[in-house]
Amino acid sequence: MDVDRLASIAQQLAARVRDDDPVANQRWLYAMLPDPAEREALLYVLAAGVPIDRSWAALTAWATTDIRLERRRRSWRAYQRRKREAAA
Repeated sequence: MDVDRLASIAQQLAARVRDDDPVANQRWLYAMLPDPAEREALLYVLAAGVPIDRSWAALTAWATTDIRLERRRRSWRAYQRRKREAAA
């Protein structure tokens, strides 16, 4: 297995996880690494890139922020829809 290739895929996957949905990421990953042994090797490459001097909450804070923001956006859209319906 080419570690440099796995490192490149790991970087791409890290970016994709923040931007794309899980199903799209799974399809992409299986297309990039069809061999289950390569996908397992990717786990070790990814683990090597995780800072161990920070908490899990600090490392995944981007996800919490995005989820809260999306909830606020949905609430705002629902509020706007109810407002329009009440005005009609």
